[in-house]
Amino acid sequence: MGGRGGDSIVVGGAPWTWRRTVKTGPRTFTMTGQVRPVRPGQLVTVFAMTARGPVRVGRSFEDGSGVWAASHQFTAPGTFPLVAATTGDLTNYEGRSPDGSLTIR
Repeated sequence: MGGRGGDSIVVGGAPWTWRRTVKTGPRTFTMTGQVRPVRPGQLVTVFAMTARGPVRVGRSFEDGSGVWAASHQFTAPGTFPLVAATTGDLTNYEGRSPDGSLTIR
């Protein structure tokens, strides 16, 4: 390469994700969503925002249509803001969903 620049460029597109939360059992919820732009295999991590900081409550890889799903059984009641986040790479910035809220009884 001799110090010359390569032919690749960084496309600074920040992914966005939406999510839906459905109760599937006692204190058990499945969170689903879709990421745009679609990047099959992109890791999506779901966090509950607690007083002690973010706690990972699910992770999934998006499929060929950008859809992901993750389940978690919560151990304690409470109301938690939830966010879904993607990681950055050479072609995209990290992304984060708008905050949502989940109440566990």
